[in-house]
Amino acid sequence: MSLRLKLILTYVIMLIITVGIVVLFGVGIITYTMGQAVKSFIGDQSEESAVSRVIDVVVDLRYNQKYSPETLLDHSFAEQIAEQIKVFDGFLVVKNDRQYKAFGTAYADESLYRKLKASQDEDYSKENGISANGMHLNTGKFVWNNEQYFLLKYDFNDADILNYYFVFKIKQSGNITGRQKNILFTGLILLAAIIIGPLLLIITKDIVVPLRKLDKCAQEIARGNLDFHLQSKSNNEIGSVIRSYEKMRFELKKSITSQLEMEENRKQLFSNITHDLKTPITSIKGYIQGIRDGVANDPEKVSKYLDVIYTKTIDMNAMIDDLFLFSKLDLGKEPFNKDYIDIDEFYNNSMQELHLELDGKGVELVAECRIPQGFKVLMDSQKIKRVILNIISNSLKFMDKETKLISLVFEESSGYFVVKIKDNGIGINQNELEKIFDRFYRTDPSRNRNTGGSGLGLAIARQIIEQHNGIIQADSIKGQWTEISFKIPQE
Repeated sequence: MSLRLKLILTYVIMLIITVGIVVLFGVGIITYTMGQAVKSFIGDQSEESAVSRVIDVVVDLRYNQKYSPETLLDHSFAEQIAEQIKVFDGFLVVKNDRQYKAFGTAYADESLYRKLKASQDEDYSKENGISANGMHLNTGKFVWNNEQYFLLKYDFNDADILNYYFVFKIKQSGNITGRQKNILFTGLILLAAIIIGPLLLIITKDIVVPLRKLDKCAQEIARGNLDFHLQSKSNNEIGSVIRSYEKMRFELKKSITSQLEMEENRKQLFSNITHDLKTPITSIKGYIQGIRDGVANDPEKVSKYLDVIYTKTIDMNAMIDDLFLFSKLDLGKEPFNKDYIDIDEFYNNSMQELHLELDGKGVELVAECRIPQGFKVLMDSQKIKRVILNIISNSLKFMDKETKLISLVFEESSGYFVVKIKDNGIGINQNELEKIFDRFYRTDPSRNRNTGGSGLGLAIARQIIEQHNGIIQADSIKGQWTEISFKIPQE
């Protein structure tokens, strides 16, 4: 789930929870209060509300007063009225002339009637009353048997001979106590914490913790420390940022490491160039000094000195050419003219050049082409010839057998053009096989100084093969043979 969607859902849920808490809290209080009000109808209602509750009863009284007044004196009718107001915890008292009779209660006695008469004398003389739907009801309150009562009096005639008294017990309002409020509020808070807590935990886990990790990462990078790792299993935006940071850290470390290696290689390159050029220059200088000082005191000796100087000059020129080619290959500025080359034709041309190169050097070359006719490979033929010549030239420097033998095989393997070159020279230690393709690397520095060369032949070969998306490798048994092979894809 994306962080944006997660935040939206979190906000919506928290909003719903907030509204729910408000509604539950408000509705809970209202429901509780109304429930208590229903239980104590009279205590929590005003006189007007009480009248509205019994308005139907009063309407029946008016109807009977108008159309059947004789029923008003019937006890069964009074009992029916009393039954209707029992739901309000009330009862009825009928006054006929000066006689009082109660309906709907078993506790009525003379003390009640005296209270009604006293209430009438005290309150009604002040013309207390409530008007409802064209009717006027007198009201009052009194205390009887240590209980408070609310009274509605309905007069049937001006002579005050027949009266109906509706009496309701007043109960204490069912208000919520402070303790109940605290319990209700605490419950709602706990409910909110239970629901909102996990949401806050999710936000902290998915946002706060990763941001702290990123902040620590930035501080470490600012200090120059790149030896740490950032990991994130989240697939949201924060996880993507963390992985980008880790990629940036890795690439930055790789770049710095590469720069340090290049600087170290540059220093080593200057050191090797200085060393490799100093040796022939020193030799040339010595021979020229010998000629100037008259050491070469006859034409034959002078000619010998000049031949040595010329050979050293050729070696220096070849070394500079190799260095220049390697530099361009290393910088990616050496052009490659690739084309689909027929390998059978390439093999024949290569053999002609190799025979000329090895003529007079006492080396037996055994070559074989195992590739069917018509097999073509996308490559720069001149560069691949340069690779083969460099490998063979390197082999010639380390021949120690009386019979010098070099075998060359062309073959095809799984869509690759494969070349194998094997000699019977001094061989190479196993721990040095991977290093021989490094520039200026010498398995035997003292021997290599005598054999000459730039020390770049195999390094150039590797660069050319890699530019063809190929692989070059070596295998050897010390004192017996060395085989260098490379392969490049057909396309």
